[in-house]
Amino acid sequence: MFKYALMMLKVLPVVLVVTLSAPAWLTWPFLPEPRQRVVLDMVKALAEWTCHTP
Repeated sequence: MFKYALMMLKVLPVVLVVTLSAPAWLTWPFLPEPRQRVVLDMVKALAEWTCHTP
């Protein structure tokens, strides 16, 4: 049970970021290319953080 609680604590920030950034994802196709790169870099950093956190 404790293992699942730790896993949920690890995933919770990702779920919050994805949920709260939904308006940004809806407008992403209409952003200029430099702004799109910033968003993609943020997503890559978030993915790396979740994959490499022990």
